Amino acid sequence: MKRSPQVNRNRLAWCWNDRASLARARPFFVGGVMPKSAPMFRPHGKSRKAQVAERKKRYDDRRESSARRGYGGKWRRARHRFLMDNPLCVCCEKDGQVSEARVVDHIMPHGGDLKLFWKRWNWQALCKRCHDGRKQSVEALWKIGHADIGSLFLGADEVRRDEFISGYQRLRAG
Repeated sequence: MKRSPQVNRNRLAWCWNDRASLARARPFFVGGVMPKSAPMFRPHGKSRKAQVAERKKRYDDRRESSARRGYGGKWRRARHRFLMDNPLCVCCEKDGQVSEARVVDHIMPHGGDLKLFWKRWNWQALCKRCHDGRKQSVEALWKIGHADIGSLFLGADEVRRDEFISGYQRLRAG
């Protein structure tokens, strides 16, 4: 029996010529492994990791320094004092877990407004995991109007939540 090349999805597969063998034959890809996804266009042959690193570098080059954005020595001291007073993550505490808070989060994004930046009612202590996960997803929903302002506060303390909402309302009133 002769084998003849047959093209299968841009890959060369070999099948037998007779009908019985052809019916039993299963097309296979060169190397015996079917690709997991379609090939991606990568300009200049850069890996995904290199492309992400380059994009982050371009973004950081456009940003002002952290000190210019308000995160200088004064912020580090205030942050340290706040974390001393609030050592546990309010989000984990709400779920009945205990984890050390390492991030002072601005409940409502300040967007460069230094008045809002320094309002302590707008701060909450979070662990890195909650800040980078839950808080970012809730904030994204809030920005597109699918969450209310109260949902940005991730803790269980109702008094603290009410303090945040009243501070927000005072801020909006002028």
